[in-house]
Amino acid sequence: MVNITLEMVDELIEKTGVSYEQAKRILQETDGDVPLAIQRLVNKEQDDKHFSTDALDEVVAKIKEAIEKGTAARLMVKKDDKIVLNIPAVLGFVGLMNPFLTAAGIGGVILTGHEIVIENKDGSIIDVNEMIDKAAGKVKETGEDLYEKMKEAKAEAANKAEDVADDFEQHFEDLKDDLQERAEDVKDDVEKL
Repeated sequence: MVNITLEMVDELIEKTGVSYEQAKRILQETDGDVPLAIQRLVNKEQDDKHFSTDALDEVVAKIKEAIEKGTAARLMVKKDDKIVLNIPAVLGFVGLMNPFLTAAGIGGVILTGHEIVIENKDGSIIDVNEMIDKAAGKVKETGEDLYEKMKEAKAEAANKAEDVADDFEQHFEDLKDDLQERAEDVKDDVEKL
């Protein structure tokens, strides 16, 4: 295993902006290969930007609920602040938008850099992208919690293994002392003969 130097960690932090702990961990995972560590961080960042199907399904359900309640006035899809799709509710966009109102449809639109907005009859706006970001954030937090629990379990297992090793070492020392005492007793008995 390669010795991870402070210079390597600093270089990775400088180039990517990750924390010291993250930089050290990814460098250990890549055996000190800074370019590979950068690539893995870039790939991880891209993976984090992908949206969970569960999160998207939750958002789709909320959108459909707003449409079915009749509070939605129009659905707009924007790209670079330009409206590329504007469907008034009077046209019955539920039927028109059925293929779009799926996790895959919304995910595809968002991953291509579009913004989805539902304007309600009262003038309020539902920012679908924001809803997805929040839902994805919850998924990410759950994953991070799971990761932390796994780290704790690993540390606990390491501590227990260390305790077992200490117990074994102590039993070995006790056995060694006992054998030495018995050997001396036998030696004394032999000398008496």
